[in-house]
Amino acid sequence: MSSLETGTNQIVSLRDRGFKSIRQSIQNPETCWIILFIVFGCLLRLIWAEDMKWKEDEIWMYRTARSVVEGRMPWPWLGMGNGVGFLNPGLSVWCFIALAWVSENPVAMVRWVMVSNIVTIVLFAEFIRRYVDKSEQLVWFWGLALLSVNPLAIHFSRAIWATDILPFVGFFVFAGHWFRQRRSGAFTWGLVGTLIGQIHMSGFFWQAGLVLVSAWKNRKELQAKVKWGWCLLGTTIGAIPMLPWISQMGTIAATIARPSWAEILTPNFPLHWLLSGWGLNLEYDLGPEFWRTFIQEPRIFGYPSFGVALALLFLAISAIASLVRWWKARSSGEIKSEFVITDYFWAGGVIMPLLLLVARVRVPGHYLIVLYPFIQIWAAWLERGRMRSLILICVAQLFLSICFLTFIHVHGGNSNWPYGLVYHLHPLQNP
Repeated sequence: MSSLETGTNQIVSLRDRGFKSIRQSIQNPETCWIILFIVFGCLLRLIWAEDMKWKEDEIWMYRTARSVVEGRMPWPWLGMGNGVGFLNPGLSVWCFIALAWVSENPVAMVRWVMVSNIVTIVLFAEFIRRYVDKSEQLVWFWGLALLSVNPLAIHFSRAIWATDILPFVGFFVFAGHWFRQRRSGAFTWGLVGTLIGQIHMSGFFWQAGLVLVSAWKNRKELQAKVKWGWCLLGTTIGAIPMLPWISQMGTIAATIARPSWAEILTPNFPLHWLLSGWGLNLEYDLGPEFWRTFIQEPRIFGYPSFGVALALLFLAISAIASLVRWWKARSSGEIKSEFVITDYFWAGGVIMPLLLLVARVRVPGHYLIVLYPFIQIWAAWLERGRMRSLILICVAQLFLSICFLTFIHVHGGNSNWPYGLVYHLHPLQNP
């Protein structure tokens, strides 16, 4: 048989195996539901780009990026100021300078952000399919479906804001950490794990949580040791761009005002974790308007249906019921299986908030974006084995997402809302 015939047969064999895999997936109703939710969630990330948030942070980011590209401003070694009281590392704005080279206006730039979030979902889906154990795959995929339709996750994929690109960069932190026993994986983990903190401060705490969990497991499991030398090399290289920021911190660290302990001890992190996992946090961008108007949506022939209120009530009851079931199972010793995902729950859900507490950092809702999709995977883990419940939870969150985007599109935002006035109605469109 000639080499050409051999190659042709191999291609045909691969094609047949691929079609067989697709047919098997389609025949599984649970897989069909997951794919459907992921597709709908990705589509919602792309519609009505002109309705993006357009406030001081977004305007500053776009103006600075365009000014650097057009030569009207020198290269910024530091980013914009943050809520803690100092300037962010330069990488937080360099990412958007790169996007400015391929974006002629703010809408074009935000479309790149939207696409990056969709690519992140696709990357996670393919990674789960290839590398996550079959016994855990379904939980991971349901978590990805929940992330896809989550209202605030969709919103956080639609702005010119440093936190909105965290999921894309976070995938490579996760992939490097997953293969941390290999030199290439450990190096990538150290490098990108250091860079992600320079995009947003929450990345430093997420990376620290992963390091501490990995060090603990490394101590207990002598086999499959982490390549710490390669991780340190990546970390060292990744720290080079933040030298100007380190210099700044050394100068002003003692003068930074810290929040009161009363504010720090408020359990914002676990509250945001719970609300984010179940899609209950749209008050973040609507403020009082959430309770005053939004819960009456959608309006049918001008009359409030309170569909949003019902969806929120269902999700709240589902969340409480899931936690009660988990607590009972844990108390009775029924939870015995060891899941790989547990390491990420410890790193993000336990160690990260403790480190934020020690650092006395106030935790707003967007600090948890760096943990996507693990918050949603946690919610899916609580509901594991309950397909109908997961379908209803995804449907409810998808419904809320559609209502939220439609509400913003119809009303155009408001300067009194945390969301502000949408871009296409803003008097300052191209600064």
